[in-house]
Amino acid sequence: MIKPVWRSAFFASSLVAISLASVPAHADDHAAKSAAALEPMSAEDLIAMPRLGAPVATPDGRFALYSVTETDRETFERTTKHFLQDLRSPDAAPALIDLGGSAHDFAFGADMFLYFLSDRPAEGSDEETGSSQVWRAALEANGNVTGPMQVTDLPADVHGFHISPDATKIAVFGDISRSCATF
Repeated sequence: MIKPVWRSAFFASSLVAISLASVPAHADDHAAKSAAALEPMSAEDLIAMPRLGAPVATPDGRFALYSVTETDRETFERTTKHFLQDLRSPDAAPALIDLGGSAHDFAFGADMFLYFLSDRPAEGSDEETGSSQVWRAALEANGNVTGPMQVTDLPADVHGFHISPDATKIAVFGDISRSCATF
């Protein structure tokens, strides 16, 4: 779970203004004074604050998958973790999802598979990374992942995709040279 750290006087003042609006006019201004004493937000704070990725919901609306990217303040290396949240049980802790490598641009198909882009090498390959291709995996509520399996095997990187409403077809796009006759 992300716990925000309010170090900016701007953000702290905004929070105080919101909370002071709901209290009687004669309330102590202690909160406003303590907010002004906070250190201003630095460029490092902006770089290192956790980033929430765009959530995507299953077709039945039961689950949402989202990503959180954290930055190490010493090395500035970023780490992204993916979580599955049961939307029918909002008090339930999100399940950590391990897709076994890089994964981004998530979409659920009508078949309930999670589709995503990854540059992991194809199974059996000796390479460290492969080209960006579409993969899919089955997810369970407890975070268990079945798969993932590669869906496309194109000679060029896939930069995006869209799944047909019945999940039987997939449209892909990418950057190719004008002289290339096919993708």
